[in-house]
Amino acid sequence: MKNNGSQRQEEIAAAALDLLAEVPLESLTTRQIAQQLSISQPALFRHFRSRDELLVAAVELARRQLAQLAEQALRRPAEPAQRLCELLAAIIARVEQHPGLPRLLFADGSAQSPELKRALRRVVSMQRNLLIELISELQESHGTALAQGPEQSATILLAALQGMVLQWRYGLLDRPLSEYIPTLITTVGLTATLTPQQVDQQRATSPPDLPELPHLSRLDARPIIAGGDDPLHLILQTLQRMRQPAVLKLETPFAPKPLITLLQGRGYQTALEQLSGNHFCLAIASPHVKIDDLRDLPPPEPLVQVLEATTGLADRAVYFARVPRFPHLLLEQLAQRGLRHAVELEDDQSALIAIWRDEAKR
Repeated sequence: MKNNGSQRQEEIAAAALDLLAEVPLESLTTRQIAQQLSISQPALFRHFRSRDELLVAAVELARRQLAQLAEQALRRPAEPAQRLCELLAAIIARVEQHPGLPRLLFADGSAQSPELKRALRRVVSMQRNLLIELISELQESHGTALAQGPEQSATILLAALQGMVLQWRYGLLDRPLSEYIPTLITTVGLTATLTPQQVDQQRATSPPDLPELPHLSRLDARPIIAGGDDPLHLILQTLQRMRQPAVLKLETPFAPKPLITLLQGRGYQTALEQLSGNHFCLAIASPHVKIDDLRDLPPPEPLVQVLEATTGLADRAVYFARVPRFPHLLLEQLAQRGLRHAVELEDDQSALIAIWRDEAKR
């Protein structure tokens, strides 16, 4: 539940987006926004220190709203082609309802602050990466041929969508934007059928020059997001590079709901934890992974139970457990038994550990 301060900030950001539907970005002032809300400028500046900070908040509000719409589209149990159309429809509906957003997206970049540029880049990057994944799903499920591959296809599709929006802004289209979705889809050639060999070639696979990651790994996406990029492609590539079964600990500055929906749709298990106000940790586990929680056991019980569970560990099996602290003594015992491990230390000083048999001992 939002507190009064954050709710008021959201109201101010929404008012700025509403005004941008009528007022050019370079002409928009904090005085106009305050008047829109029937408050004084000093009252507005109690929530935002500058106009640029307010605009960044407006873009972040739009990004959250678009993410929510994307999550709803991804959650529906539909065919990939329908989900792609629904995602495009969600983006278009948002633009039609709030035409101020395109003013920000198409504004003169030289007049924008670095923070505003990064915020706008996050919006575009999020849309592009979601399109990449849905186009990839469509290719794999229906053998749909794309000469340029999912990434370039998503780039072309997003550019076509932006061009449609620009024409709509200037009244050059004679139909609602939503009616142009079939036309947008055909811009990337989603029509022909691939042979099984071509489908295999176009599947999302790890680049051969990247090393394989262990069964347990951590990825901090916060610097990527702070830089204005969307980390979806890197997250999925990291999951592909990990040995299976796997658990990935993902750190983000917000709850990544579209990502969670996308991963759950692919069979992954997810558990989200808020570590602080702007620090979230999402545990992403392969299907059927079980993690023994031994954190409440007194010593030496965690060590004893882990050693018992990993005695005679089957080929290709991986044992996951949470233990109350970094398991120094346990790691020595595992090494003596020819078992390999990966450990991730948590903020509360507990640890998540993955254990599997050394390949050389198999």
